[in-house]
Amino acid sequence: MKDKVTLTIEQNLLSKIDSMIDKKTIKSRSHAVEHLLYIGLDTVNKDKNKVGVLIAKKKNKVTDGPKLHCMIEVNKKPILEYNIQMFKKYNVNDLIIFLDEDGAEISDYFGTGVDLGVNITYIKDKPGIMSAGTLLKLKKKINETFIVSNAHDLKGIDLNEMWNFHLSNQSIATMGLTSTDDPERYGTVKLKGIKIKEFCSKNTAIASNLVSSGIYIFEPEMLDIIENEKQSLEGDIFPELAKSLAINGYMSDSYWYNIKAKKQIKIVEKEL
Repeated sequence: MKDKVTLTIEQNLLSKIDSMIDKKTIKSRSHAVEHLLYIGLDTVNKDKNKVGVLIAKKKNKVTDGPKLHCMIEVNKKPILEYNIQMFKKYNVNDLIIFLDEDGAEISDYFGTGVDLGVNITYIKDKPGIMSAGTLLKLKKKINETFIVSNAHDLKGIDLNEMWNFHLSNQSIATMGLTSTDDPERYGTVKLKGIKIKEFCSKNTAIASNLVSSGIYIFEPEMLDIIENEKQSLEGDIFPELAKSLAINGYMSDSYWYNIKAKKQIKIVEKEL
């Protein structure tokens, strides 16, 4: 629920506020002011740690060596380490990493996270639990906005921008988006403004060349939507949210690499 307020603002400042209106991400003067207030409040609270969640269960089918995809090395550093450092860069220092039966490969390598300046909590999943079902374990642990990311891809997204976008547009969920020439390999979306109106999981229909970049910001109420451990975000939750325009899409043109073949590693190493 929103309340009306009256503000007196200098004309030159008001002109700067009006220049933010693009009718897409910022729809009106009041929306611009609200967006700036969220940014300001987030700056005030910058010392308060945000919570980041990494799902690190995808198996390595690309190289010999590690059992888990996120432990594939790029420039002699596991992909997961890049993701941890991305979170650290944006003051997301409390991390929860979901593991499977091969999770010791991760916990033995990273330990508590102290060497990277973060605090890592590990949660082990039983076999057969899907991505949405995994998050059910957070119900008694999280009661504020949180970030969820796949651990097996590389991304340079600006988390501060995405965070402020999420807060100012007030949705239960925001999905990071990027574009690709081979959308059939990923979950694809159709947009209505900033709202995702259709989500198609990979290996089904192709909605467009806009795809999920595997990073999301959720409100804690998101956990109430998940009914059981057999539900997946891509197959069950996101398509339903899209039908009711309850999930927003945040478009980023920063780098995003999802390594599907061994030969890609050398290419990515040169570009990072």
